Amino acid sequence: MNSIRKHPRLRLWSSRVSSLLLLVQRSPIIQLILPEAKILGGSAIADTATIAITTVVGLGAYDSVSGATSVVQVSPLANSAIVPAAIGSTLSFVYKNSNSDTPGTYQLASGTLPAGVTKSSTIGSGRTQVISGVPTATGAFPITLTAWEFSNNTGRSTSGSFTIYVMGFSTQPAATTSINSGSTATLTCAVTGAAAGATLAYQWYQGASGTTTTAVGTNSSSFTTPPLAVATNYWVKVSSTLSTSTVSVNSNTATVNVTGTVPAAVGSQPASTTVNYGGTATLSITSTGSAPLTYQWYQGMSGDTSIPISNSNSLSFTTPALIANTSYWVKVSNSVNPTGAISNTATVTVRNPFDSWMFVSGSGVPSNQNGPWDIPLGDGFPNILKYAFNLNPNIPDIRKLTVGAGNTAGLPGTALVSGKLRIEFIRRKGSPGITYTPQFGSNPSGWANATILNAPTSIDSTWERVVVDDPAPAGGRRFGRVAVTQVP
Repeated sequence: MNSIRKHPRLRLWSSRVSSLLLLVQRSPIIQLILPEAKILGGSAIADTATIAITTVVGLGAYDSVSGATSVVQVSPLANSAIVPAAIGSTLSFVYKNSNSDTPGTYQLASGTLPAGVTKSSTIGSGRTQVISGVPTATGAFPITLTAWEFSNNTGRSTSGSFTIYVMGFSTQPAATTSINSGSTATLTCAVTGAAAGATLAYQWYQGASGTTTTAVGTNSSSFTTPPLAVATNYWVKVSSTLSTSTVSVNSNTATVNVTGTVPAAVGSQPASTTVNYGGTATLSITSTGSAPLTYQWYQGMSGDTSIPISNSNSLSFTTPALIANTSYWVKVSNSVNPTGAISNTATVTVRNPFDSWMFVSGSGVPSNQNGPWDIPLGDGFPNILKYAFNLNPNIPDIRKLTVGAGNTAGLPGTALVSGKLRIEFIRRKGSPGITYTPQFGSNPSGWANATILNAPTSIDSTWERVVVDDPAPAGGRRFGRVAVTQVP
């Protein structure tokens, strides 16, 4: 606030009983109120009191009191705190100090200008300054502009707050769309950054972006083309109007291509097949229809889309390693048949682990002697034991492990260790299709299961070594064996 000084044109007022004194010296109005109790010291003084009334002088554009001025918008929307703009269009935001005084400096006191827009450093006629440029980012940008009395942001000041709204597309119409001849296409758009309270209007046009000779559609963010026989271009102009200001943005060109008329269809169906335990299968089809064709394979029965196979856009599909029977099917689609044509179900049957081993390792065994308990070579050991202990099913293989020798194939071996019976055997990791149960007994007709106390030792990716000691006290006759049971 300015200091209070004696004005050259003083008026002298005297009063005996006056309790308030009011002076209107200049605009804006200043009231100087003096309580009677502080003026009148006594009746004698009251009779002769002469009071000099002063006023506040020098009020201008920078005083923060009632009647002081601020920074206001000149254009594009006079006296508004909202500055409408559009991405890609030139913005010229003109503002000024509303008082007749010309500031020494205008300062961007707070906020950030949109990318592509800068503030002028010069002050023009009429106390104006300009923020201008072509915005390249959408959104709302609140700023505060301060007018300073002197240069270098010094002296007294006053401010104005504004929000620059830069409108642009958040969703452009699809650049390319393909339809069947005689069909229609629906194009959509969405904008962001429109000024608060503004009214949006949409106008669609046929042709390249910026060509306004053929207006089509209605005032809507979407447009459905008429049935088309040839490729056609479209675009949309979106306008935002607030009071006397209108800004607009033009979309990119959207091309609607007209493709062939043959819908996607499945030719030859995927064939069911059988694989070994842990094996893979490759399924394939042929297809017909206008290009481009897309493929999506699914696990499950035909029509069940709950388990789509990722990265399967191809005529063929190779399954992962399978340990159980699994079904698959495929859907083929194109622009003429977007819902797709559905194939039959192809089931991949997985042989059980023993049958898979016999299919490969027992290739020389007659088909009527390849069961798990058959003994095709008469060596006394059925096929299931040779599967369990890595023996060759095509020769009379009756090898036996030597405890501690590190053998990798053979029937379980036994040895006395510290007076107790020890069994060493190899087994398939995970024991696919069978179970191994080490047992001990005091005679060959009575057996008790033994607990494997130590972790097996890995041999390779398929086999591991197991060592089991008889839990009974040392001494006496003891027998040991490993019972192999086929899992149904």
